[in-house]
Amino acid sequence: MTRRERAIEFDRVSSAEQREGQSLQAQRKCIEEYAERKHLKIVKAWSVDESASKEADRKLFFEAVEYMRKNKIKHILFDKVDRCCRGFKTAVLIEQLFEHEDVTFYFTRQNLVIHKNSPAHDKTQLYFHIMFAKIYVENLKSEIKKGSNFRYEKGLWNYKAPLGYLNVRDEKNQAGIEIDVSVSDSVKKTFELYSTGNYSLEEIGDFVRKTTGRKISVRSMEGMISNPFYCGKMKVKGAVTDGVHEAIISKKLFDHCQMIRSVR
Repeated sequence: MTRRERAIEFDRVSSAEQREGQSLQAQRKCIEEYAERKHLKIVKAWSVDESASKEADRKLFFEAVEYMRKNKIKHILFDKVDRCCRGFKTAVLIEQLFEHEDVTFYFTRQNLVIHKNSPAHDKTQLYFHIMFAKIYVENLKSEIKKGSNFRYEKGLWNYKAPLGYLNVRDEKNQAGIEIDVSVSDSVKKTFELYSTGNYSLEEIGDFVRKTTGRKISVRSMEGMISNPFYCGKMKVKGAVTDGVHEAIISKKLFDHCQMIRSVR
């Protein structure tokens, strides 16, 4: 019987692919069948959703690499190259692994195997795939930025709603903001109390905690008091413009609170 070398598996799947039937389970099944043909035994698998932050994604990949090093595993399997690497920093690590640490990379859907003795043609193919993946990511970032700028020009908020508001979607799945009626009265009272000049940020924070159940730091409290979102404005990258969301407080009350802040 042929001895099976130990290997690890790294999966990445997007929500769009899930909708199209290319689930994480299907990806793993394909990789495991490929591993069987290559006489590899998968001892551990990592999976990450493409919606995860770049930091979380990179953290998981580095965790997988450290596991390989610690356990002297020399084989790692991916569905495709862009499931492995979409940036040049990760590409440097990959090259270090196969050129200097005798790790072999398997990209099952492309039937591409990369190790230090791979033909130049195969390594070049790997680098082309990495470059194309990087171009895809940069184009995607550009399109997202265009979309965000368009929404901003229309007075639409692109980020997490602050306390007192909720992120919602309409019947067309368009993102929007609406008032959170469960805490909006407490938020309004917060500004009213602060405007008297008789309460510190610590005391206002205690009021918020008692009336909303939300623990909030002094720093966050100061950010809340200085946020023009509550009077119907939006501040993005230092610029303030009108928003289409409903205001919780008046512009007059907001301006008075800023006067109190400046005096303090």
